[in-house]
Amino acid sequence: GIWSGEFRIPYTIPPGERVIPLRLSDSQGAEVFSNNIETMPSLVINNEYPTITSLEIWRDGAPLTYQNEQGEFFHPVLVSNSGGQLTHHMEVAVSDPDGVSSVQAMIGRLADIGKSEQWLLMVDDGTSGDRVAGDGIYSLNFDARSTIPEGELEINIRATDIFISSTPPENQGYILSVQYSECCTGDSSWLSQNFSTIILISSFSILLIGMAAVILQIRKSDFD
Repeated sequence: GIWSGEFRIPYTIPPGERVIPLRLSDSQGAEVFSNNIETMPSLVINNEYPTITSLEIWRDGAPLTYQNEQGEFFHPVLVSNSGGQLTHHMEVAVSDPDGVSSVQAMIGRLADIGKSEQWLLMVDDGTSGDRVAGDGIYSLNFDARSTIPEGELEINIRATDIFISSTPPENQGYILSVQYSECCTGDSSWLSQNFSTIILISSFSILLIGMAAVILQIRKSDFD
C-alpha cells in the first residue's frame, strides 16, 4: 500500500538538502528503521529572498508617495527652483522569515557627489531618520540638489537575509519622479552649501599672500 502524511517545516531550519528518516511498524508491533542514507528520501529546503513590500518617500514628516485611481504608486522627489538642496526621507518595508541581514539602496544622482554608484546602507535602528527601531521599515535620508533634472529617476534597492539570499537584479528597480517645486528654498544655508569652495579659495589666497611675502623679502635682501 501507499502511506502518506503531512509535516510542517519550521522557519528555523536552514536551507539545503535534508534526509527524512522513516520508521515502519506492522500490526504485530515489529518495527524497522530506514538507516541507509542513499535510499532514504530527501527534502530540499529552498531559501526565498527577502520581500520588499512597500516604498515611500517622505519630506518634512509627511509622505510624498501617493496612489492614483488606477492603483499605481508614484514617488515624487522635490527639487527647489530657488537653488540649494531639499532633504528627503526614504522608507522601505522588508520581511523575511529567516531574518533580514541588510537593506541597501543605490540612488544615483540623489546620492552625495561621488557616491552615485555605491550601495548605501539603510537602517532600522531608530537612527539617521528611522522613525521606529526594529519595525521592519528601513530608512535612508538623501538631499535632492537643485541641479538634478526633472523627470523619472531609477534607483535600486536590495535586501539580504541571514543566509545570504538577496533580491535578484530584475526585482531591484524602482522609479522616482523628480519634480521642480517653488514651495521652498534649500534646507541648508548658502555658507554650508559653498563651504568647500570657500575653504579652497581661502587656502589659495593665503598661498598667494605667502608667495608675495617671500618675493618681497628676497627683493629687499637684494637691495640691501
